[in-house]
Amino acid sequence: MPTLESPPTTANQPTAVSANPLTLPPTPTPEPLPLTLWVAEEGAAFERVQQLAAEYGAASNLAIAVVPKRAAALRADLLAAQLIGVGLPDMIWADQDVLAELLIDGQLQPTATLDPAQVVSAALTGATADGHLWGVPLLLDNFLLLLYNRQLIGQPPTNSDDLIIASRGTQQGNRFGIAANWTAARWAVPWLAGFGGALTTPDGNQPTLNTPQMISTLNLLRELQRAAPPAETTTTSPLEPFAAGNVAMALDGTWALSVYQQAPVAPDLGVAPLPRVSATGQPAATLVDVTYLLLPATLEGELLAAVQGFAAYLSMPPIQAQLARDLQRAPALRASLTDQLLTDDPLLMALATQAEAAISVPPTRGTRCALAAIDTQLPLLTEGQMPAEEIATVMQRQADGCITQ
Repeated sequence: MPTLESPPTTANQPTAVSANPLTLPPTPTPEPLPLTLWVAEEGAAFERVQQLAAEYGAASNLAIAVVPKRAAALRADLLAAQLIGVGLPDMIWADQDVLAELLIDGQLQPTATLDPAQVVSAALTGATADGHLWGVPLLLDNFLLLLYNRQLIGQPPTNSDDLIIASRGTQQGNRFGIAANWTAARWAVPWLAGFGGALTTPDGNQPTLNTPQMISTLNLLRELQRAAPPAETTTTSPLEPFAAGNVAMALDGTWALSVYQQAPVAPDLGVAPLPRVSATGQPAATLVDVTYLLLPATLEGELLAAVQGFAAYLSMPPIQAQLARDLQRAPALRASLTDQLLTDDPLLMALATQAEAAISVPPTRGTRCALAAIDTQLPLLTEGQMPAEEIATVMQRQADGCITQ
């Protein structure tokens, strides 16, 4: 009688003949898809991007060739590659200045839609034009910071009134209160934003420099400058005396930290976010550079899908936090700003604190004309007693002329 464990048998059923199982040939591993990534980074930053591309490529069956490029020459290099049809990139790692140049040339395509709530405002501003986002936001760099000498000042001031008081209170003999590059737009724009002003109208097209907010900015800079080392005491930079340990505070950027870390001030160097503007309660919003992944306009099909996959990988909060730590920058994603990789580091914490309020330069002519006018006319603040109202008027006149050229 058959059971559940064995099938029924018949006495006359033929005996089964054993056979070797059919052996199929192994499925060949597909060749990695080749991609070319142009990277406008140098030194350790380039090497980190190279490592990241290799790791992602190995996990995704991609062969990503990483090619170093100088940001200033990238536009010309791309045009040259297009002329000969060789060595064209499938993606470009560069900042908002390169983005603006390539956008003018029609070299880019919009990126996939991102939820604006997930990205800090500066990262969106630097890549937005004509209602589209033209780059995948990655990192924020070149923050302006409040640096201080712990031997000369206990706690850094947190508002502009206290900044003035502290700068004057530490003056004594050959010791001064504060140093900065008083004639550069990058040092003025944060205070303009803190007073509630802006470089242009919201669309980025019309400069707005002859305003009460700009006048207040110029007056604040003039007040701070009263505690600065005299120009004749510096030979190469107005920030040189701070590096030597003779100035209590300095307004300078992350790009200069390596210099201070090797200078006499190094053992006592403190880093803090820019203070708030006392009159408004708003933070002085540092101007930043933003790094993006750019997609060439001609990219399509399988290559486009592969690049979009890499972009999605770079948009993961843990990856951006790791990149921010390794490159000493701030991530573009809000979720990454509170990652422990950043909060455990005093410098990165200062950058993350300022990232939300930071501003960047959109790819519009109006913004660039406004910055050029500030750079050109700001020396009037230090060269004489021209009223702030007149300086703002001159700035506006130059910016307007730039727009119409």
